Amino acid sequence: MSESVAHALFYAGALYGFLSIIGKDQVNGFYAWIVWGFIAYTIAQVTGAVWCFVGWGNTFNWSARHLGSATIWTFYAASLHLKFIPGWGKRSAAFALAGALLVFIISYSSYLREMSLLRVGG
Repeated sequence: MSESVAHALFYAGALYGFLSIIGKDQVNGFYAWIVWGFIAYTIAQVTGAVWCFVGWGNTFNWSARHLGSATIWTFYAASLHLKFIPGWGKRSAAFALAGALLVFIISYSSYLREMSLLRVGG
């Protein structure tokens, strides 16, 4: 659930980043959306790792879905640190737009792959 909330917050941040680029919103109005999305996504990653061990009895292994999640998390960790570099106002808003595109592509491709997997029990 927290991963879905994080995706929604990343998309909202991208929307406000777009409004910032075209001049309809303040320059850093999107930053809070990205921060809360990053927090929710971090919670999703930690609870997913715990569930992997407790629920399935396995340790973590790298799969395409996990690599995609790590890519999204690393991208937004870098995105949050851009605020501390002088002169990144509108460019970090464009980075927020690129992040939403990255989330969409990785998530959608992961969902398409999971739909093709054989499910036990129907």
